Amino acid sequence: MKKLLTTISLALTLCLSLTTVFAAPSINKNGAVKKDSILINGEKVDANTTVAFDSKKETYSAAGVSDEIIDVIEKVNANPSQLASLIKGVDLSGYSLLTEFQDLSVYVNGELKQKVKNVTLTWEVPNLVKTAKNVKVLHYSTVRNTWEILTPKSVDFDNKTITQEFKDLSPVAVIYQAGDANANKNGTKANSTKTGDSTNVMPFVALGVVALAGIGFCVVRRKKSM
Repeated sequence: MKKLLTTISLALTLCLSLTTVFAAPSINKNGAVKKDSILINGEKVDANTTVAFDSKKETYSAAGVSDEIIDVIEKVNANPSQLASLIKGVDLSGYSLLTEFQDLSVYVNGELKQKVKNVTLTWEVPNLVKTAKNVKVLHYSTVRNTWEILTPKSVDFDNKTITQEFKDLSPVAVIYQAGDANANKNGTKANSTKTGDSTNVMPFVALGVVALAGIGFCVVRRKKSM
């Protein structure tokens, strides 16, 4: 009986651990910008300058984001599965949101500054995990009126931070790509780990269920024979 209980425990542990391994990162807000990381036009900012993320519609409007783009952002934040279909002008096949869209703006003495250029900064991404592959920054330029996929200057999984250079600002989301069915811009396959793809989990879960069912059947038969 002791061996039977040990086997059941191992089977349950296997199922739960596999589910954890393949779980997709949750969608969250961007974290705080590290003050000492901010560069504008290659120069460090003074104590009166800050850079912050914001989700308020009025902040987007004040930063020069059009009502049309604000509407798209709100729809994607509300339903992230619409990411590739609603964001026009860039190929988002295979990409998912890691953070929701937020406005990224520069403030001097608490006043929003428009059309700030050549900004480099590091910010926290609390849900940044090593299973998130091909991490990119999806950005809408209010200066050039275009969407763009940016490759981060660095992605620090241990400290959960991303460092990015921007020609200009405003709406920003962190995205990642999962699955080898989607090729990147160089024509090579994306990382073969299908992060968060439930089809990877199901064969193992099914195997665990079958194993448990078999154990249960044996227990019933054993009781009957007794």
